[in-house]
Formats: sequence, C-alpha cells, structure tokens
Amino acid sequence: MHFVCAKCEKPFLGTRHYEKKGLAYCELHFYQLFGNVCFKCGQVITGDVFQALQKAWCIKCFACTLCDKKMDQKSKFYELDMKPVCKRCYDKMPNELRKRLSNYYKNSLKQPLQQTPTNESTMKNGSGENTVIGILPVSGYTVNYIDEFRTISLRLISGDEFLVLNSATKQLILIQALDRETKGSKIEAVVECSSILADDDFQVNITVYINIKDVNDNPPKFPSDVLRIQVNEELPISSVIYSSLKAFDADSSGPNSEISYYTVMNSSNHEDNGQPRLNSTILFIVDVVDIDDQNPKFEYDQYSVTMNFSQTNNTLTVLPKPIKASDQDTLNSSIFYTLSGVHSDKFRINRDDGKLSSDHVFKRTDFFLLTIHAAQTDKPERQATAVLVVKSNLSTNLLFSDSKYSVNVKETARIGQEIFKIEVIEENSNGKLRFLLDDASGKFIVEEKTGVVRLKQNLDYEHRKNYNLSCRVSNGLDVAVVSLEIHVQDVNESPPKFELDEYIFKPWSTEDGSFVGHVRATDLDTDDKITYQLIDSTKIFRLNETGAIFIGNGSSIRNTSYLIVIYAADNGRPSKSSRCKIFVGVQFLWLCS
Repeated sequence: MHFVCAKCEKPFLGTRHYEKKGLAYCELHFYQLFGNVCFKCGQVITGDVFQALQKAWCIKCFACTLCDKKMDQKSKFYELDMKPVCKRCYDKMPNELRKRLSNYYKNSLKQPLQQTPTNESTMKNGSGENTVIGILPVSGYTVNYIDEFRTISLRLISGDEFLVLNSATKQLILIQALDRETKGSKIEAVVECSSILADDDFQVNITVYINIKDVNDNPPKFPSDVLRIQVNEELPISSVIYSSLKAFDADSSGPNSEISYYTVMNSSNHEDNGQPRLNSTILFIVDVVDIDDQNPKFEYDQYSVTMNFSQTNNTLTVLPKPIKASDQDTLNSSIFYTLSGVHSDKFRINRDDGKLSSDHVFKRTDFFLLTIHAAQTDKPERQATAVLVVKSNLSTNLLFSDSKYSVNVKETARIGQEIFKIEVIEENSNGKLRFLLDDASGKFIVEEKTGVVRLKQNLDYEHRKNYNLSCRVSNGLDVAVVSLEIHVQDVNESPPKFELDEYIFKPWSTEDGSFVGHVRATDLDTDDKITYQLIDSTKIFRLNETGAIFIGNGSSIRNTSYLIVIYAADNGRPSKSSRCKIFVGVQFLWLCS
C-alpha cells in the first residue's frame, strides 16, 4: 500500500493515484511523467492517442456512446453530453434530438509522448510544431472518467494562433514553428481557469509569457553573388579600393547577426559570429584600369649615323635600327619626334615616323652629339630621350677597349666613389685626351683628363634601377663616343614593419578554424617578399602566409588570455626581420560558454 507520490512525496489522502513499475504517483505527476490516461478505461495509453471532446482515448475505447461502434481517425462524429455519437446513429435520430447535438467533429490522432514534458518558458527560435512548451502550474482535475471528480475547467482565450491547450494534461503545445525575426521575441497567451463546482465561483486568467531565444538560423547575405569594380593601376599600396561591401544578417541583433569579413582564394568570404557559424561568399572581381602613367620608350638608348664628308640631301641611315619609340601603356598613344642640341638645326627628323635627313656638307672633323625626343601627342609632357651620334666615315685614331660598357653599382655607394674608368687606345697619342660625360640625371661625373667616372649623387634602387650614359672623348682632332650602362644593385636597407607594435584580438569562437585576427607588415625595399612566423608555445593558434590568425586547437584553451609573437622577415641579403605582440582575449568566450 502506497501513501505518498513517488515524485512530489505528498500523501494521497483519499485522492486518485496511479501505479507504474511498482511506484505510485498522484494524478498530476502521473500525467506529466507517463503521458495520457484513457478517459473511458482509465489506463495509461501506450499507443496512439485520440484527442477528442477535450479528452484522451485509447484506440479500443473510442466508440459511439449509443451503438458502441468503434471509430478511427477518419470517422466523423457528433457530441452528445461530451460523448461521441457516430454519424449513423445521428442520422437515425429524430430532429428534436439532433438539435441537442453539436456539429460534427473530425477525430484527431496524436502520437504517444516520447519524453517528459518540461516547464521551460524559453523556446529556441525555429522550434517546430507539436512541441510541448510547458505545463500550467494549477491544482485541480480537468478530465476524469468519473465526472464527479472534475473540479476545474481550462480554456485558452488568447494565443491560439501559436498554441493549443491540452486540458487533460494541462500542456501548452506549439502548433507552428517559431521565428524570432518574423514573429517577435515573445509570445503571450491567456488561459482561463475556473471552478466547475456548484458552490465555488472561482475564476482566474493565467497569463503565460513565452520568450523566444534567438538561434543562428540565418546566414549572412550579400545583395548580389558577384561584385565587379574598376581600380586605377596607379593607386598606392593600402589604398581603399571599395568601402561599400556589406552583408546583411536576418538574425536578431547580437552575436548571431554580427558579421566578420575576410578573403579566401579567389573570393571574398563573410561569416556571422553565431553558433554554429554560418557563412557565404561573394565573387569579387577587380579590373585594373591602365592609366597614362608611363613615358614612351625608345628601342635603343643610343643611335648613330656615319656620313661621307661630301654627302648632301640624303635620308640618313640610322644604326642599329631606325629611330622608333612607343607608348608603354596599353593606351598606345601616338608619338611625335623632335631633335635638340648644338647644331640640331643642320638635321631634319620626320615628326611622325622619326626618319632622319640632312643637307649639311660634312667635314672630316665634324662630330655632333644630339638628343632625340619622343613625346605623346595627347600629353607632350610624357616624353623620352635617346642620344644621336653623328660623325663622318673617315677613320679615327681613337679606339675603346669595348664598344659598350656595363657596370654594376650598389645603391649604398658613397658620393665621390669611383665607378668605372674608360680606357682609350690611341694611335700616335699626344697625351691630350679630354672626356665629356652626357648624363641627364646628374648622378655621375667624369674626370676630364683621366676618364674616371665617379658618383656625384646618392643612388636609390627603389627610385631608379638603370642609367644609360654616353661618354665622348677627343684628342683635339678625332672624336669617339662610347655607351655606358650603369645598373644599380639593391641593398636590403629596411626591415619589414608591422602596422602596429601590439595587437589585441577577441575571437567570437574557440572552435578550430575560427578567425582570430590579421596582421600585416610592409617593406620599403622594392621586390622584397615577406614571410610570417608564429611563436606560440601553446600550439593553440595557427598562422597562414598572409598574416591571418586562426584557432588551431581550441580544445586546449584553458586560460582567459594568451600572448603570442609573430615575426616578419624579408628575402633580402642579409635578411631583416621585425616582430609584433598579439594579445588574444578569450575571457568573453568563457563567460558565454
């Protein structure tokens, strides 16, 4: 004999109770723990449950109260004193009796309960239909197979667009899926609870508030799948090329709708910071627009013409090839040619094609050093120059050891340092050689008597890499010209430099692969390639080749903050490097977990 409920330990004191698996339960907790009890036979329903006339029935007991014919879930029935009447019996009734019957109902089938109901009043966004969201905490009996024990009536008077009330079990059941973004953050329902006892007029309205908890069920979205922009090629590094790239997240304000952006191979990626993280990508196409930012360029830096001293009115043959310059931009602007220099008036150059002619009568000692100009027709300020050497075909006693010289000079060379010495072989030397250097840049100078070329101004590889000069030598009778190419060699002068010395990052997740932050270093030396190295004794974080930091082993996180160091090194000789400190705070994540 049992005297107290195995769940609440309250004594029965003559009230109805049930037994299951050797334990006794009061009616309230028996319903909560084991589901429905058949209205007719009083047994716990372990199979399908019929819900009809605010009562629960097992399949074998749901029958017409007049003819005892069993009905299934497709049967139509009428209500007579809260009991079912089949349609056949209804049709045989006299009209006076039919008026007492309510309109027919279609029987409803409900699956047996699979889990214990809960009093949870906060539901997750996206909760589906037929979910039990709570049990009304009221005392009294609503359904019994002996009507004399029924003490209260429960009726849902508002909120029926979202909920139904099972009066037998006092359960509130969801009838449509929840969506915080479209239906709001709260559902309000009102249940009327009233006494049905003859000597008790008690009645109260119970207001039930159901808070909808947001879950990350909406991925962020871009307005389109593809974005295409144009960028001028002249923009410097770190220029902002687009500032309106924005994705939208339909989730409610908070971590689920906060969006992080980063780039991946061939596309731009964005993800929100909810759990689980949702992401999407956009194809970001950047068309580089060629602008007129380069000067024309000659095919050769120096041209030469050799003439007979008696030659007149001839189109001159230019070596090594006819004069020609072209626009280095893809715009391919048209070019026009002009000449300058002492005695340039003795020659004519075709403005359009660069062909050279002269009506000058050359003498044996004539030697002309002219400058050819090639300028863009639309932008004359865009121009290039080349050297034109004009001499007679008579033999000279002046010979160079080479027809063209090439010299390499480090950009750190000191002013006044000897770069090269021009050697001249002279037959019948009189020891009176004079050297003259043609250098428009002003970076170099030649000693007039010795032919030693020295540095006049500092060099900078990042500013200019090559210089093409011409040197003229004369012994007072003969003149000779030689070309000199000077190539500036890069020296690793600058180490990589981070944008900040210290960074502070607070990732939204500790899951493996979660984005932590991004660091970037730049190098003032041209063509230097930067590589990054992560110093992390915990092995929690990982670093990719672009400087992006990710969670590599989130399961090892035990502290609220971490200090890691990143080195950036260039590929110069010798290599130079710098470092920055990274403070990663995960305290917020621990508080939210």
